[in-house]
Amino acid sequence: MSNLGQRLTQLRKQSGGNLQSARKLVAKQQLVNAQNKTSLKEKLNFARPKQNKKQIDDQAIADLLGGTVLKQGLVLIRREIPLNKLHSTYDASFANNESVELLSKVNVDQCLFVDTETTGLSSAAGTLVFLLGAGQIKENIFVLEQILLTRFSAEKDMLIWFNQKCQNKSHLVSYNGKSFDVPLLTTRYRMNQISSDLLFKKHIDLLHWIRRLHKQALTDCRLPSAEEYCLGFQRKNDLPGSEAPSVWQELIKQGNTNRLKPLIQHHAWDVISLVGLLHHVNHNLVNENVSAFSTLTTAKFFFNNQQIEKAKKLLENDYNQLQTEGLFLLSLIYRRQKKWHLAVNIWQQLSETKFVPAIENLAKYFEHKARDYQSAIDSTYLLLEIKPKTEYLARLDRLEKKLRAKTVI
Repeated sequence: MSNLGQRLTQLRKQSGGNLQSARKLVAKQQLVNAQNKTSLKEKLNFARPKQNKKQIDDQAIADLLGGTVLKQGLVLIRREIPLNKLHSTYDASFANNESVELLSKVNVDQCLFVDTETTGLSSAAGTLVFLLGAGQIKENIFVLEQILLTRFSAEKDMLIWFNQKCQNKSHLVSYNGKSFDVPLLTTRYRMNQISSDLLFKKHIDLLHWIRRLHKQALTDCRLPSAEEYCLGFQRKNDLPGSEAPSVWQELIKQGNTNRLKPLIQHHAWDVISLVGLLHHVNHNLVNENVSAFSTLTTAKFFFNNQQIEKAKKLLENDYNQLQTEGLFLLSLIYRRQKKWHLAVNIWQQLSETKFVPAIENLAKYFEHKARDYQSAIDSTYLLLEIKPKTEYLARLDRLEKKLRAKTVI
């Protein structure tokens, strides 16, 4: 018997055997089920903010924000800020043609400072960028441009505008942009079938620097916390970042512009602070201000940027305070400079703590430089005790053959 037949039989019993009554009950149940079903289209329409039936007046918004209408659906706000008056009091002036340590000697005018406001915290396809900031340094002026999306159809034009801003810029500067802003923008470019090289540009994510350099002093590494600690700037009457999406939805759904000014100011502070934080980090690196940062962090930066003498000087000056990682970094510098006796002294010191990278370097030194195969064998046995690996067994076999050959000779 079919499911419908079974259902009719059951309902007939409930209705006292009346077939017509049973059919009415079935019809009512089907109607309830249909009313409870929500189509995929309806769900998507609910999730996506509806464009206000009353057309949004871009010119009125531009007048309100002190901007201009770039194209239909796009309002551009532009401001110029002297670097010596960043956030009113912080002097972020870079000397003429000053190169930036974080940029490996690239001039600051090659930087594009980037930040976004979005409809969500995911970089997935459903998240939209509705406010995009791009700033650059021209002489001693920071030129900040913010572009506001007022209708969905203008997204492609916004992305093309940003592509133009990225041209001739070698570096992006952001705060958590590597993890969020750039992946999201890349997704939007892909969805709009626009080519972009964002992922291939060099990128300074200042969040990582602030976290490495000041994590002991800061209770958290949110941008406002970094601003207050590093720049002495404390936001007043700031719109919480979590409210930014709702402000934009109020505009799109209702044409409500009451909170647009606070939104634009909040976003402007986000971008302006990138300049100050870059200056803060660079100033301390240039002046080797180790009191501001840890010796190891600063030395690692110089080492990774091929400024070996600066790294060595920092580590040697603080030698007695160095922990395992700092000592090993210094040994690698000595190895590069072929100061073998200094490198070996550190490796032997660290081998007593069973630090595997130091023991590996000892084994290689004894085998290939000192030709002391017995010492190399001893180091390899120590490695096997700590961390048995096939490659260590192969090395041991090779060393024993070399030792036997040397003994025969």
